[in-house]
Amino acid sequence: MALNKSDKIIAIFGVIILIIAAIGIFLYPTKEEVKKVAPEEKTFYVTWKEETGKPTVIKGDVGKKQTYTKPIDVTAPAKDVVSVLTHVEIQLTWKDDVTYIGILGNGKDTLTANIYPTGGKPGTAKETKGSGNSSFSFDINSVPALDQVTANDIDEANNIIKENFSDKDKASFDTKITVKTGEKIWRLLKFLKDKGNDFELKIIYKYSYPVIMGEPEEDGSEYEEPPEETAHQAYMITNLVHF
Repeated sequence: MALNKSDKIIAIFGVIILIIAAIGIFLYPTKEEVKKVAPEEKTFYVTWKEETGKPTVIKGDVGKKQTYTKPIDVTAPAKDVVSVLTHVEIQLTWKDDVTYIGILGNGKDTLTANIYPTGGKPGTAKETKGSGNSSFSFDINSVPALDQVTANDIDEANNIIKENFSDKDKASFDTKITVKTGEKIWRLLKFLKDKGNDFELKIIYKYSYPVIMGEPEEDGSEYEEPPEETAHQAYMITNLVHF
């Protein structure tokens, strides 16, 4: 059956509306597309835990007219994210192994030690006679004040912390240890026997590492219904098709 002029106009108008509605629905961004374009940043909270590392013992020796100069390197244990070395204490203990007690003296050796950060100025040397227990204490880094990080996810938060503190986990120290034997040359056998002394260095250190909390739960909600305007467009398309 042929359409009259008014029916043709209505049909053309309906097709135009159908095309416009279809284009609008096609261009309307879904919820998932919006997430990919503009991810939401989140706040992750950081707590710094302090621990004492396992002590390390170094055995050394120094001869008369010699100087012990081996450097000491201290590195905090590697954690999942990063470690920050905060304090180091180096304890030196020794005991004279060749000595005597006599009218003209006791033959005790004198050990002088100086330990200081590599590249820094030597501090005050410590001197002990016969035996000794000297301690050298150093503050390396402060416990970080960073308590929160803004990032898209936990991996990005970890990377931000690594970038800021990755070089704070180690320290080096120079040493200068000498011994002056106490045996006199007129006690020739003991003088020749005393060639120096052994000693022990015990390294004790503290460090901090971050614990990151507050990672948001994955969004498990279902896809939301389209807004009312889009639903109305779908209604128009359905009715025009039947028309």
